[in-house]
Amino acid sequence: MSIYGLISKHKKKLKSNVIIRKTYTTIIRIMFALDPIIPYKTTVKFYYYISFGITPDLDSPRDFNEKIQWLKVFYRNSLMIKCADKYSVRDYVKESGYEDTLTTIYAVYNSADDINFAALPERFAMKVVHGCGSNLICFNKSNIDEEMVRKQFSKWLKKKIGNISGEKHYNYITPKIIVEENLATDNNKLPLDYKIFCFNGEPRCICVFADRGQTALGTTRAFFDFEWNVLNYCKEEYKTNPNRFSKPATLDKMFEVAKKLSSPFPFVRVDLYEVSGRVVFGELTFTPAGGRGKAYNEECSKQFSEWLVLPPKSTDLSWKNYKP
Repeated sequence: MSIYGLISKHKKKLKSNVIIRKTYTTIIRIMFALDPIIPYKTTVKFYYYISFGITPDLDSPRDFNEKIQWLKVFYRNSLMIKCADKYSVRDYVKESGYEDTLTTIYAVYNSADDINFAALPERFAMKVVHGCGSNLICFNKSNIDEEMVRKQFSKWLKKKIGNISGEKHYNYITPKIIVEENLATDNNKLPLDYKIFCFNGEPRCICVFADRGQTALGTTRAFFDFEWNVLNYCKEEYKTNPNRFSKPATLDKMFEVAKKLSSPFPFVRVDLYEVSGRVVFGELTFTPAGGRGKAYNEECSKQFSEWLVLPPKSTDLSWKNYKP
């Protein structure tokens, strides 16, 4: 039986059986790590097939997720490495004229052993610069188990995200830990996450993420255009009532920032916050969900695909020859 036959056989169990899921995840990591012995394009197709049960058409991508896979395989831009780095992207934001949107940085560490908790304020946000979801939001420093935090961040520093999801640009970021201001209110409520989808340098829509960590699917969300009209872009199970979210006072500034920061790229998601009446920069995301986004409905995926005009294929497809 072929590997695709095995996946099809175990498809229903992938979501429910932890052992099977971890087995396939391990296989993918090994395959990505063995690039170019195992062609990167082959592993990307396998990675996609496990989620959707179809092989992506990289010759004529059919929807938004497939176009993200195409970009992973055929598009190289050294600026992506700099801008995916949660620390060095600050230089890019500053150079673009938006230093006023940056958070306050308290510390930068090369090793988890270097973390100096005594020098940090009572509230902070700590994260590694080369990953996704590898962070700690601290509301009260006295509640932290310092040894456990160091152990966890030591593991995160060693993780190669590009060998998990095929987002290879992450593998060329120098791992570091940054500690920055905690943007939550005094009652520990985190600000809304405004994710602006930009295609070929044009912000097209904005997705508000809410209820982070409070639902089985992780977040709920609502899409809007820049007139704050609701867009029916989300599958039902991921939706939340859009009437919960009033039009942010800084929406015009958000559009301006997103347009400038996204201008060099065929696609990037610009993540921003509104805090105390000002726009605050979050991060730049080039391959949301590794190109396996499951919240987009058919209308959304089709529209995003139309907006995303793919660039010419890069002549050099080795990330090793690109420097941030």
